[in-house]
Amino acid sequence: MYRDAGLSATSAGLLMSLLTALGIVGGLTMPTVIARSATLAPWMVAFGVLQISGWAGMLLAPGTVPWLWAVSLGLSGFAFPTAIALLTARSRSPQVTARLSGFVQPVGYALAATGPLAVGLIHEATGGWTLVLVLLMGSGVLMTLAGLRVSLPVHVDDELAHP
Repeated sequence: MYRDAGLSATSAGLLMSLLTALGIVGGLTMPTVIARSATLAPWMVAFGVLQISGWAGMLLAPGTVPWLWAVSLGLSGFAFPTAIALLTARSRSPQVTARLSGFVQPVGYALAATGPLAVGLIHEATGGWTLVLVLLMGSGVLMTLAGLRVSLPVHVDDELAHP
């Protein structure tokens, strides 16, 4: 997308490196944030807003302030380590954690694996990034809604005990 917006290969690569580096920071910080936060709902909303604004920026002005879109999308990526850390934060017993992880991770990774293929197919079919970016903004809405659900102070163990 950055290359299509007219940025050099070097600039586009540096922006992707920035986005990825932020993912590392998120992986290191979010487990502690989860443990210390009274509520995670504001974080979930922030991740969604950052994702939607990052993709909107890529749609409306990808070459204007490209570092801003990379930072916004990189910070929204903190949602991934948050989701992984919530597997243990929302279960009490190792057995439930294992069951939850055994379900969530394969399903999540299978869905995530289809993303790049779908993006490529849509881009090829439409010849542009507009539909892809609108769909990615929609995924930010879904991520926020799912994040608000998992941010509730409940444990999966309790939900399993009361069908």
